[in-house]
Amino acid sequence: MRRFDFRIVFGGALIFFGGLLLLEKMGFLRGAAGLFWGMLFLIGAGYFFQIFLRKPHTHWWTIIPAMVFFGIGAGAILPMVFGDWGGALFLGSIGVAFWLIYLTDRARWWGIIPGGVL
Repeated sequence: MRRFDFRIVFGGALIFFGGLLLLEKMGFLRGAAGLFWGMLFLIGAGYFFQIFLRKPHTHWWTIIPAMVFFGIGAGAILPMVFGDWGGALFLGSIGVAFWLIYLTDRARWWGIIPGGVL
């Protein structure tokens, strides 16, 4: 029995997103580049978030890149929904990251300051 090979999934994703970008350049699709980059950032957010969920007390720092990537990805995928509020979504997601740092361990009280400002 063969092992799961991540390279096959990665290659398939490259072909899929390459096809999306080709269709956008040919005029059949609109906004495929935003979808491509948004999905890439959301995948990165998911990676860091699952590390955070495994050990939130030792890997507390991973919630910061997870929420940053989430804010960028959501703003790229749904620009019509957020419109001019994309920047607020991005900064708000970073603020939520610092509040989560504080809520996982009250000894990290310093998370209140950037969380409240953002």
